[in-house]
Amino acid sequence: MFSLIFEFRRKDRWPWLRRAATLFLWTSLTLWGLRPQYARPAKAVRVAWVTEALPDSLVQAFCSEHQIGELWEAEPGLATHKLLPAYHVPDGLYRPDTHIDTLWLLGEGLTPGHSRLDSVPRWQHIPRRELTEESPTPTPSFEYDYQQQLGLPISLAVRIDWPTDGGSLVWRGPAGLIDSVASDSAGNLAHRLSTFPTQAGRYLHQWEITTNTDTLTYPVPFVIAPAEPLDILMLSGFPSFEHRTLKNWLGEAGHRVAIRAQLSAERFRSEFINRPQTNLNRISPRLLADYKLVMIDAPVLASLSASEWQTLQAALNEGEIGLWIQLPEDFTPPSVPRYIRQRLFPSLVSGPERLL
Repeated sequence: MFSLIFEFRRKDRWPWLRRAATLFLWTSLTLWGLRPQYARPAKAVRVAWVTEALPDSLVQAFCSEHQIGELWEAEPGLATHKLLPAYHVPDGLYRPDTHIDTLWLLGEGLTPGHSRLDSVPRWQHIPRRELTEESPTPTPSFEYDYQQQLGLPISLAVRIDWPTDGGSLVWRGPAGLIDSVASDSAGNLAHRLSTFPTQAGRYLHQWEITTNTDTLTYPVPFVIAPAEPLDILMLSGFPSFEHRTLKNWLGEAGHRVAIRAQLSAERFRSEFINRPQTNLNRISPRLLADYKLVMIDAPVLASLSASEWQTLQAALNEGEIGLWIQLPEDFTPPSVPRYIRQRLFPSLVSGPERLL
């Protein structure tokens, strides 16, 4: 490209082309230099989570060997390695600009437990502890996605090789007990524990396995991402105070809401909160593809045309959308009109009292 500019300067036959080529060159170089700063994707880092006090030399050697980019500490002062910044887990916030490539737990002799499955960050812990017949010890094995989202339930499966008398498994978090199971029989058994996160951030939970002869504690890390806003389609009748309050609350919570108020049989009024305007006059597969939840009044549901109802029913059957039906204040099971029961629950038409 430099030789091309030099040729233009020597002949100087097309000065406008020379100036255009020079401008293109410097613009390209400028954009190339600024791109890493202004168009940078989410940074992928390898994280070491320090769960107990360790010598600085061991932490430094492990971080150098595995190219660790960040250190997290379960309690302040555990991460003594000063070459990397240490983040205290309970006070740390979720960072959307960082993608965790791999996570290690530094503790119990620097035993790394990690795996990469289908390019999804996961954390796996299979303790390497020798078992003897004289002193049987329960051995847990569990694997899960440690990156979760606020507002969604967490369900973990754990398999434990219980000794003769069984034992108990207790799941504890920063606020105390979360869930627990007990087993009164021996053998390799599967258990499931669940919780519902209420705050975003990085947390280090614990599983306590107790038998008649031993008590073991295993760290369980979590990264709870902030809840994502919902795309909601509200199909209401004539606007009311309740609808205004509900839509304002949803908008203030950051949800993207589209409202279609039915003023008459063929007349609608549209309103949009946190989302661009679109045509809401007819319910179509293309329209429903932009939403995750439909909130509809019972009279409006009854007035949908056959094609609109089939479109909504198809989206419900495929699990692509959720349905919230706003019933009248004087609602009782027998008061639900027959045509609504017939559309929603064909098998319950004969018995309206079985609707709830």
